[in-house]
Amino acid sequence: MSFYYYYKLKTADSIIAATAASLNLPLVSADSIFSRVEDLQFFQIEI
Repeated sequence: MSFYYYYKLKTADSIIAATAASLNLPLVSADSIFSRVEDLQFFQIEI
């Protein structure tokens, strides 16, 4: 799946999302952009 095209993420964000998804790891970030990626277990933190 192309995170860049399908979810309209920037290149760096696509790499981060694809890495977390392929390794089946949760993604923890303050960036809410990852909440639109359905294939991720995403946790948003507040700074």
